[in-house]
Amino acid sequence: MEEFRGIVKDRDRSTRIMYVAVAVLFIVLEIIRHKWIYVPLAVLVLLACFLRKEQIINRAGITTRLNVFGVIHENTWRWEDISSLGFDYHKKSPNVILNIRWDIKMRSYEINSRDVSGIKDLAREMNPSIKFESL
Repeated sequence: MEEFRGIVKDRDRSTRIMYVAVAVLFIVLEIIRHKWIYVPLAVLVLLACFLRKEQIINRAGITTRLNVFGVIHENTWRWEDISSLGFDYHKKSPNVILNIRWDIKMRSYEINSRDVSGIKDLAREMNPSIKFESL
């Protein structure tokens, strides 16, 4: 099965450690002061530190997969729903920004420039009515 993956920048370890420290500090301070308003926000920041994101383009469609502590959430756009693909060759050179449109929704993936022709061929095969744009 032909599969292309988006380039997702992972957070540095030092940045992740700093976010965890700040979130834990907020939780401890709010518990000490008996004010609970920032605890849910700090817990969300703490969870976001451990989020892993994948962007996958294959025959099933275009998928964004989120993984937090083994809990996986997938959101797939099927090829028949996608109306256009836009390729921006200048914004992140030498990589390419792929803008995917479904009705009024849009997603942007950063992909390797060598994958562009394979993605175009796959899109034409799966949805012949798809439009291609070059930005």
